[in-house]
Amino acid sequence: MYGKAVWNTYCTYQQNARSSISIGSDIQYHFFNLKSTTNIPIGGPSTLLLNAQNTAWLWQPYVAFRRKISTRLEAGLGVRSVWFQLHTRLAIDPQAHLSYVLSPKLQTRLQYRLASQIQPLGSYRYIGLNNSLVDNTLAFSRSHQV
Repeated sequence: MYGKAVWNTYCTYQQNARSSISIGSDIQYHFFNLKSTTNIPIGGPSTLLLNAQNTAWLWQPYVAFRRKISTRLEAGLGVRSVWFQLHTRLAIDPQAHLSYVLSPKLQTRLQYRLASQIQPLGSYRYIGLNNSLVDNTLAFSRSHQV
């Protein structure tokens, strides 16, 4: 069984007709229940623990700045951080964009962001070399997105 609850909140402050700042946070509460009567070997000295019940928090605060350069061109910069409870690591992800209005119904956008993602939740629950139940060595998967 797996599920999650998600809370999103943000606030946008319009500095003037051309600039705005957005500050917000995404919070996710993950819960999963992996049940089995036996442990499954996954190679080497580790086994996957399949009778564990677990929950974890994922917190993603962010700040973004937008500026209209002209009536057709807009630029934006932002940063998002990601913290996951099961491995207690923090990732900082920058992002930037340029958008240009070609016509009232057509707009083009060039965007870059570094995105951090958690591993599948079952990967964090296993019995390792130090007999721990949580694998603290797993980091975020990171990808450059254009």
